[in-house]
Amino acid sequence: SVSTGFQTDLVWVKYRDGTYNHTIGDSSRGTGKYIQSDTTAAEQSNVQSFTAFGSDGFTYGSELSGNQNTYPMISWSWKVNGGTTSSNSNGTITSTVQADDDRGVSISTYTGTGSAATIGHGLGVAPKMVIVKDRGATNDWAVYHAGLATDPETDYLLLNGTAAAADDSTYWNDTAPTTDVFSIGTNADVNTNTNTYVAYAFANKEGFSKFGSYEGNANADGPFVYTGFKPRLLALKRIDGLGSWLVSDSARRPNNDGTYRELYWNSTSDEQTGADSHDGVNYFSNGFKLKATNAGANGSGNDYVYIAFAEN
Repeated sequence: SVSTGFQTDLVWVKYRDGTYNHTIGDSSRGTGKYIQSDTTAAEQSNVQSFTAFGSDGFTYGSELSGNQNTYPMISWSWKVNGGTTSSNSNGTITSTVQADDDRGVSISTYTGTGSAATIGHGLGVAPKMVIVKDRGATNDWAVYHAGLATDPETDYLLLNGTAAAADDSTYWNDTAPTTDVFSIGTNADVNTNTNTYVAYAFANKEGFSKFGSYEGNANADGPFVYTGFKPRLLALKRIDGLGSWLVSDSARRPNNDGTYRELYWNSTSDEQTGADSHDGVNYFSNGFKLKATNAGANGSGNDYVYIAFAEN
């Protein structure tokens, strides 16, 4: 078991020292089920994966990716339960929503129809990021991020890939999220008839979470990005060209000591370390600063989005 100190409803786990999948479980889909951010694979079922989502942590069994004796692991966890649980009928789709509007995190499950519709998210404010995965088929992970453009609802990213942001109305129906719902089009990644889906939605919460964008300068004295808190978890993605989802955290690197540690949400790759890792970022009490000089996180004139969470 892993103690987090709070009700744990959404869990993301990765073995750091080898090429195992990223494994994601949540209390809405229930125990014994997991999906993997680095592959298009459908939801997998195994009673020895996630075995409990508890009031102070989570437990897992022998079949969780990388769970071997003495293997180093990392987990990122969110509380969602204890907020609002409801069913939302919007158009032809009814979604079941578990939302914690205090923390700006929600989990929605729904069944697609193949026709454009809206999905309830329960946050009370428009989400800044939405991640959707088809649970029953080998479709891509679709990502909406408010930092993609002035009209981000026209664009999408793929969590399991490195591609730049692309314009496609079949993902979000060219419709911005509202305080109640986000929109989906007819793309199979978000809305195949009779397929089941899970969606994770996140809002900006002062002092806890921030979703934005920045422009790189290819300088070791890179841009400083204000978040209003010290990041505990930080993910970066280049959006105007090829680039991995680079993720770092202060659990693996508590001090700005020049030894960076990164994983890639879109890859089974093991943890990369060194003074010139692609993320190359230092954490401060009110934001983060880029130190790397490569295109992965800080290319000259390149555009990036970021995802930042505080510890609590």
